[in-house]
Amino acid sequence: MDSQHEDMNQTFGFSASPSCNVVYFSKNNHTYHKPDLKVRVGIKETEDPIPLCYCFGWDRARVQREIIETGKSTAIESITKEVKAGNCFCEKSNPQGTCCLGNMSKTIQQINLNS
Repeated sequence: MDSQHEDMNQTFGFSASPSCNVVYFSKNNHTYHKPDLKVRVGIKETEDPIPLCYCFGWDRARVQREIIETGKSTAIESITKEVKAGNCFCEKSNPQGTCCLGNMSKTIQQINLNS
């Protein structure tokens, strides 16, 4: 359980397993699956668009395109600047309920290794 969300007096855990169709689960056996959500859950997606940053619109394809065109990604720098300016709302917009920078760093490393 990576994070928790409150919904109608229930605490939900987040399933971080990429291969699991369950996104949220509770102690009362209530679950939300990928199709139940209005947004794509980046960690659980294998085809574009794969969202990485829900606050500022970064997805895997955009990061990859930037790396191919310029040799690097400015995503982390750009997001960090916005976070410092108080423009971040990850806890509400990211299905994981956490900041996207960890997932962003991993994705950039993976793209760089595969380039």
